[in-house]
Amino acid sequence: MQYINNDEGMRQNFMVHQPLSKKGDLQINFSIKTKLKHKLSQNQLKFFHNKNNVLNYEDLKVWDANNKPLVASFQKNKNGKYFIQVDTKDAVYPITIDPISTVPDSTPDDADQASANFGISVASAVM
Repeated sequence: MQYINNDEGMRQNFMVHQPLSKKGDLQINFSIKTKLKHKLSQNQLKFFHNKNNVLNYEDLKVWDANNKPLVASFQKNKNGKYFIQVDTKDAVYPITIDPISTVPDSTPDDADQASANFGISVASAVM
């Protein structure tokens, strides 16, 4: 496992060195242990505190030993558990799986604040 922290977010690269089953696809199961609410939407896991999106697990990139991109997606099974599904047809191992954790850009939200005036009351810098 490898972690890379840069301006894009925190990348979590991990490698699968050999097939885990005789089926044509690779399935990586994982658990989420948090008090945050989470939702799978458009191949992106979103985490919420109250109604505010505070973290995303997204931009899933997967490739094989020959740098061939592989089709992959986040999935949720009927028991509510998550997994990463990878189409490994004709793939050469090891396979690298590379999602990224990001924090959504801050956006002003004054809908829940009575009389919110974003940028109206700014103190003077005059001395």
